[in-house]
Amino acid sequence: MAKIPNARKTNLTKKRISRTAVKSKNIYKYVGPERFDAVFQSANFSTLKCSLPGDFNDPYELFLTIDFNERPDALAYYADLIGDLPQHPTTCFSRSPIVLPMWAHYAQNLSGFVIEFSEDELARGISESTFDDVTYSDSPKSELSEMLYRAYVIGKFRYAYFLQRGVLHTAYFTKASCWSYEQERRLVVPTSATPQEGQLTLLDVPCSCITSVIAGPRAGERTKQLLAQRAKHVGCNYFELRIGRSSAIPFLVDQTGQPFIHPR
Repeated sequence: MAKIPNARKTNLTKKRISRTAVKSKNIYKYVGPERFDAVFQSANFSTLKCSLPGDFNDPYELFLTIDFNERPDALAYYADLIGDLPQHPTTCFSRSPIVLPMWAHYAQNLSGFVIEFSEDELARGISESTFDDVTYSDSPKSELSEMLYRAYVIGKFRYAYFLQRGVLHTAYFTKASCWSYEQERRLVVPTSATPQEGQLTLLDVPCSCITSVIAGPRAGERTKQLLAQRAKHVGCNYFELRIGRSSAIPFLVDQTGQPFIHPR
């Protein structure tokens, strides 16, 4: 592990170790270098931006629920039962820190950084939060259409409840398959946990949840220095992403030059 006193557990393993390492529940936030001060404005918290699903960059957010080619009478029942889906603050992570398109899109073309969080610590620090992987699909789930007809035809309250739960979860945790490279994992939080700052919805996360910070291969010296200082202050690991010449899979090095990999 990185040579930092009391460094927290990371997903990364030394490069010479087999990739069959047990998968731990750490997740990754890609950040542009211009957002360092905003993310680390507090000594004890990192501040993450949340969005409402209706504002996400995927135009099909909240659409992939049921098949709207079903019977008109069943769809009318669905519209009455479900109505407008609630908009809960949501922040997005990846299950991997070595997704190059993510570095390009969200970390300013590899010049930003990634924060590795312990999901267990995040969940403990935010009450009533919901974590789950995003499922990638280009068509609605047949199970929800089946549940729709159970609720509509049989009329049992439990089926209506199951339908509402299923639709809400599917709406928040399903994206079109073209986004699958992101390996996305989402955190949905109550509005009470996300104060507004102007037009932004923010979530303060204790720095104790951070297990590593990772500088991009094109990060400037100032960004690297700030990240290393933050890692020392927090007591977490510091890594830098490297683009190898013999493989298309990036790896990381710590401050001593020791290489590490992320289990794929």
